[in-house]
Amino acid sequence: MKRDLKSIKKNKLPSMNAEDFKNMAKNPDPSMLNDFDPNLVANVQDTVGRYSQKSESELFEELKRVTGEQKRAGKLNNADIENAAAKLAPMLTPEQQRKMRSILQRLNQD
Repeated sequence: MKRDLKSIKKNKLPSMNAEDFKNMAKNPDPSMLNDFDPNLVANVQDTVGRYSQKSESELFEELKRVTGEQKRAGKLNNADIENAAAKLAPMLTPEQQRKMRSILQRLNQD
């Protein structure tokens, strides 16, 4: 089942702050996956597997393609992207924030 970015809102995630996410990323606990829909977990694992061997330029081209499809279908707009970026930014290092801004600028050029 193909998902769009907005459908993620429908799945209730545990309440976590930026520090919780950082700690979880550094010390993952596999048992936490038990709290999620197995289909969602499988979908995420499949997606990670598909993209893990791609170069940065290949990843950007795929992001641009998928973003364009979502925009044309009316499922995504620039405000949605900016809102997601604003929520992610506190969890990123300054370098990662600069990279995200750069990617967003490149996406908006098209």
